[in-house]
Amino acid sequence: MAGTTAEGVAGEPLLAVEDLSVRYPGAAGRPAVDRVSFTVGRGEAFGLIGQSGSGKSTVCRAVAGLSPPGVAVDAVGLAFDGVDLTVMSAAERRALRGRRIAMVPQASMTALSPTTTIGRQLRWYFGDRLASSELRETLRSIGMEAVFDRLDALPSELSGGQRQRLVVTIAALAHRPSLLVADEPTTNLDVSAQGQVLDLLGRLRARLGLSLLYVTHDLAVVAGLCDRVGVMYQGRLVEVGPVAALLAGPRHPHSRRLVAAARAMPRPVALAASRTAATPAAPEGGPPLPPSALSPPALSPPAPPPSALSPPPLLVVDGLTKRFGRPGPGGRPEVVAVDGVSLSMAGGEIVALVGESGSGKTTLARLLVGLVEPTGGTVEVAGRRLGAARTAEDRRLVQLVTQDPRSALNRRYRVGRALEQAVAVHHLAGSADDRRSMVRRSVARVGLTTEHLDRRPRALSGGELARVVLARALLVSPKLLVLDEVTASLDTETKTVVLDVLCDLRDDLDLALLVVTHELDVARRVADRVAVLQAGRIVESGAAARVFSSPTHPATRRLVADAAGPAARSRAAEG
Repeated sequence: MAGTTAEGVAGEPLLAVEDLSVRYPGAAGRPAVDRVSFTVGRGEAFGLIGQSGSGKSTVCRAVAGLSPPGVAVDAVGLAFDGVDLTVMSAAERRALRGRRIAMVPQASMTALSPTTTIGRQLRWYFGDRLASSELRETLRSIGMEAVFDRLDALPSELSGGQRQRLVVTIAALAHRPSLLVADEPTTNLDVSAQGQVLDLLGRLRARLGLSLLYVTHDLAVVAGLCDRVGVMYQGRLVEVGPVAALLAGPRHPHSRRLVAAARAMPRPVALAASRTAATPAAPEGGPPLPPSALSPPALSPPAPPPSALSPPPLLVVDGLTKRFGRPGPGGRPEVVAVDGVSLSMAGGEIVALVGESGSGKTTLARLLVGLVEPTGGTVEVAGRRLGAARTAEDRRLVQLVTQDPRSALNRRYRVGRALEQAVAVHHLAGSADDRRSMVRRSVARVGLTTEHLDRRPRALSGGELARVVLARALLVSPKLLVLDEVTASLDTETKTVVLDVLCDLRDDLDLALLVVTHELDVARRVADRVAVLQAGRIVESGAAARVFSSPTHPATRRLVADAAGPAARSRAAEG
């Protein structure tokens, strides 16, 4: 093989990839994936790891036969269970997909119908088996029998962790595939929900003998789940080997940076001491690691909280409530997603809203920007009462930046056209030249170039897409940005870049930022104040340093302990 070759596994591998290259239309220079080779053995869990834009998800889609139209996929060999996939017709690949190779996407809502109940969707996949004792026993054995208690619910009524476990269950059990391809399935989840999804994958693998191709930027997840790992960097597979060997002695400089970053940050899945060395060593004959590789770059320190003499608050939320469901005969049980939340923010302030999956964070964010109508309570921004029916001026005051930027952009449009359309919709510029000028200034603010404007969303990395959506929100000159898990799916290096951009924007534009996140390291880095949400209520709030160093509510103490790892969780439970 001309590319990097995986270490051998016993017997013929289930999946064998040899010199796989993928090129997006119109892209110049090196292809998005450049001569990648690896194998996945029968019953093996193989992790594919790398930073945003490294090509790992592109590999995942090529293996599953889901590359977008116009994308050139070439390989010397791409074999599944001894069958050459490169000679299969599109119809044959579709027949294989789902039955022998199943896919678990990063965003669970892309795999579920938002307007159809869970029970009806399960019947699509399982048919009469849904009533069988065999399926119920299987679900019980993997900890998913409770799905039968939510058959009348819509996907939006489940938490992110519940939805993702449902998608994993359907993918693994509907047709009993041999290979499960999981593309960043836990990156948008809090540590508790992430652990539940990983536990489910482990149980399914043990019960069904599944092979697993797990794509992630999180080395700690790979350490707890996978047997072997391949490291992607700039479209190439630069290192492959057993997980323990990579953690103990990474050879490639980028692998060493990944290991160093994972050790520098508290993670929910701890790197076992037996698998790690004290300091990553340079490869024989190679240069030593620079100091910057041993810890994430520091961000600008947060501004001090507003004093008593500060001007009136920019945002005032009073008794905000949202109930879902239709109580009464024939209706679904009522669920209180947001329960009497009151919150205020000053102009130029950064407040982090943290909580477990299902705590109501995203519902609260959508209430603030007017995407969901409240059951009760009020929202005021810059002295204006924002009701359910909002004017164009109301919408410009508060802008939402979503956790899934791909779903926020029209995949058929180039980025420049999508941003110019936002300018036109809000009547912010008269001529086409003025619209283009506004767009160029906005993308420059977030660290992108005019070259990015000529690409379509599929040709951008996760970090680039996050900044495109941020640039679009800035076009209307908002007073408040609501950022819903915008860094959850990004690797450590890319996350730092995006957070640095946000801090600069706050300083330059006096923007207020409400950062909705389950990542306590993000909240620690950027927030002036923190509000902790549990079961739709704010149970603790205060200066970020105080909340994280001396949490008073049990929910906050649990979040801090979960972020610190299993040992801290044990100490918190004992205390």
